[in-house]
Amino acid sequence: PVGSAIQSASLELQILDAGGKQDFYQVTEAWQETTATWNGFQTPGSPGTRPNAGSFTPSSRGRITVVVTTIVQNWANGDANQGILISSLSTNGVDYASSAATTAAHRPKLTVTFAPPAGPSAPPPPSGPTADGLAGHASAAPPYLGGSAGPFAAMSHLRNSGRRAGS
Repeated sequence: PVGSAIQSASLELQILDAGGKQDFYQVTEAWQETTATWNGFQTPGSPGTRPNAGSFTPSSRGRITVVVTTIVQNWANGDANQGILISSLSTNGVDYASSAATTAAHRPKLTVTFAPPAGPSAPPPPSGPTADGLAGHASAAPPYLGGSAGPFAAMSHLRNSGRRAGS
């Protein structure tokens, strides 16, 4: 919730084909998953972002975890959640499983641990299908990770399986 202190936030990704170094950024330019095109951004092919939030180099196939605490804290501080961009200058691109992956365990997953804001106006922690029953801990997986649908809509850039960063 807005005003929360984010203690940790991690993004799990399924690597289908390992490759070179990947950088990730908080997207700041508004867009919609169903209407986004290469030329739809102010700079074609590259939405507006904050500076580089980190990097990782997937050296093998399988599940990896990327720490995205700073980006999620920015969202809790009131930044609009426009997603996370994974980009690379490497000539060896990486294939990721998307939120549409047939195997649910391969889909991206954002896990957030937070302390809600103090006071009587603080909203309750998430409940229902995206919570694991622990106060202040939420885990989101598709369909909660699509477009600008809500506080955990972080990975809609990986909607189409086989999209390669860095190629």
